[in-house]
Amino acid sequence: MTKIHFLNLDTGFACGGYFYKTTNGGNNWNQQNMPPISAENMFVMSNDTIWLLDTDPLVGGLFRTTNGGISWEKLSNGIVAPLPNKLYFYNSRIGFASGYNQSRLFRTTNSGINWFVISGNNGFYDMVFTDSLTGYKTLDSVRKTTNGGITWKAQQRPIINFD
Repeated sequence: MTKIHFLNLDTGFACGGYFYKTTNGGNNWNQQNMPPISAENMFVMSNDTIWLLDTDPLVGGLFRTTNGGISWEKLSNGIVAPLPNKLYFYNSRIGFASGYNQSRLFRTTNSGINWFVISGNNGFYDMVFTDSLTGYKTLDSVRKTTNGGITWKAQQRPIINFD
């Protein structure tokens, strides 16, 4: 498995090639319906809205379900190869995608219908937003945005002495 996310004590999802769900706290896992891809990463917003990604240049991309996996749609318009392997959504409309080896950061403001490159920004290992404007991402350093991810500024790290 490459990613796991629990919505509560009972309901959780996992991916890594396939896509799984548990409804009994992880005692049993059931393979779920998914696009014909190898799910490398995911972002779970709710029991119904889930994103899966696959970096395969032929069949990969970003895929979203809004009905708990009954149907999936590919939403990668504006994303160019290499395909991202990291995904973060602040809410149902605003999200970011990137690969940690990429020099590009993609942003959507319309639920993944279109993705736009944010110039001058690199990817991320992890990302979190505290509100719609303020967020943090990590890669080579910690970077902060105060304008919804349009620009990012490196944050000063503490100096640690081991004397």
